[in-house]
Amino acid sequence: MGYDRDALRPRYGLPLDEAGQDRFAYNVDFAPLLGKPPGFRDMDVASVIAPPESDYTAAK
Repeated sequence: MGYDRDALRPRYGLPLDEAGQDRFAYNVDFAPLLGKPPGFRDMDVASVIAPPESDYTAAK
């Protein structure tokens, strides 16, 4: 729409058409009290154990 991306980035973050570096994290507080921000815990992708192939059908 012609907006200055650099001016909008601090308030709104990255636009959807730009690649960002996502955190690999999960929410450890599923029912936070009102006003409390969610608590995210980072995960080390290399330490995640993949399920055996028999647990899913791989796309071919």
